[in-house]
Amino acid sequence: MSASKSHSASLNTTSGTSSVPSIAIIGAGLAGCTLAHQLAEAGCRVDLFEKSRGTGGRLASCRVGEETADLGANWLEWEAKPSAHHLPFQDWLSKQEAEGHLHLWQPITQNFQREAQPDRKRYVGNNRLSALTRSLINHNNITLHSGIRVESVKPRMSNGRSSLLLTDTAHHALGTFDQVVVATPAPQAVPLLKAEPALQALAQKVQPDACWTLVLGFETPLSTPIELFEGEHPVLRRVVRDSRKPGRHLAEDIWVIQAKADWSLQMVDDEKEHVQKALEHAFHQLMQSQPVADSARCHRWLYSTCTSLNLDSGFLHDPQTGLSVCGDWLAGFGFEASWQSAMALSHTLLSGLNK
Repeated sequence: MSASKSHSASLNTTSGTSSVPSIAIIGAGLAGCTLAHQLAEAGCRVDLFEKSRGTGGRLASCRVGEETADLGANWLEWEAKPSAHHLPFQDWLSKQEAEGHLHLWQPITQNFQREAQPDRKRYVGNNRLSALTRSLINHNNITLHSGIRVESVKPRMSNGRSSLLLTDTAHHALGTFDQVVVATPAPQAVPLLKAEPALQALAQKVQPDACWTLVLGFETPLSTPIELFEGEHPVLRRVVRDSRKPGRHLAEDIWVIQAKADWSLQMVDDEKEHVQKALEHAFHQLMQSQPVADSARCHRWLYSTCTSLNLDSGFLHDPQTGLSVCGDWLAGFGFEASWQSAMALSHTLLSGLNK
């Protein structure tokens, strides 16, 4: 695989050769990109590794016909849940909106019984939500290496200093670093934590949920004025009119159909074509018509949602080895928890590096 590098000339290969600490983050979702931004702003060099072609993780987008749609999360919002960290996610969302990275969206909403639902503050991205993560890592101190799957994190000693060596699936060295942060879903973190059995055991406790998602594009807009359906349904979790989000192109009517976690688990190993037909049928029943899509994409998220360890700290950190872990599966659930985990870990890492 080739590395996609941004904002920096080359990959760091030697730890401890500079007064500026070298840090690697594995995973370019919201947690990884938030953490990278915080560390880079403080003067750290950050190498960000992502197995996919682009950033976003569960904020990923996809092409449908000539348009783009949010394939993962449909929006970000402030959950107003108690937090051990008391970090102002609401303020951060408002700041991203003020800077033009997010837009407030208050769609016309019904539940699946066709009853109107109250407005909530939902924030969507510029054309796609993954654009937010790209803006976070647009920094001279951050290098993105996309299309790189890190296979192992190995402690090593050199000149009396401890460091961490990253290798890829071909066992090629990706570099050694003073600090390494695993910012992936728990199942993907398990093999990366082999050198830390206690941390690995915690990751193994987390049970992820799957989510089948179908994106449909219609050249002729559907007649309904509704832009969002959610609530109780035997198959569907949420149906979103993606093309009605602020800043989207209206040339095609794009709908994102997300299945419930229990239904997705029952269908997790089914053929994609069978799942697509089942979701189309549920969508047709909801629309009370059978519109024929001009374009479609069906995707299975294996790690859509998850249980959480709900750690008081919101992250894991071993100051002896320099290995840390962050993500919503440690701090609660959802993207607010991902952000909280990354922010809390950034404070701990920077406090340690400044000693």
